[in-house]
Formats: sequence, structure tokens, C-alpha cells
Amino acid sequence: MKRALKGAAVLISASSLGLFATAQRKPPPQLYEACAGAAEGDPCTAETPRGTLEGTCKYLPDDEQLVCWPNAFSDGSPRKR
Repeated sequence: MKRALKGAAVLISASSLGLFATAQRKPPPQLYEACAGAAEGDPCTAETPRGTLEGTCKYLPDDEQLVCWPNAFSDGSPRKR
């Protein structure tokens, strides 16, 4: 019984770490490249595997680089500076 509980605890911990790692993923490099040399609020365009992304250069939380944030996300900027 103790062995089963220990195994379940390890599984839960591993699952939690996996979810945390997924939540902390960075955008693809082309979204950063689209804002190279731009200022926050500038429009941007990036080619992605899903097609052309139209967006606005914005800062993500805990990131010092501008990223092309999709205009389709109507809830606004991830972080204001």
C-alpha cells in the first residue's frame, strides 16, 4: 500500500511539473524576430506554420524581449511597461 501511494505521489508531482513547464513555454523565434528593432505598440507580421500572423509588438511577463502578440487576442497586452 505504501509503495502504491509513493508511486501516485511521484506521478502527481511529475504531472504537475509537466503542466508548469507547458505554461512557461516561450513563443516561437519568428515572433521575436518580427519585433526586432521595433518599439512596443508597433504593428508586426510573422510567418508561422499556421500562416501569416498579424500582431502588435508587446512584452510578455518576465521577458525583456518584444514579441509579436496576435491581434486576434482581443483581451490586450500580456504586460504594460
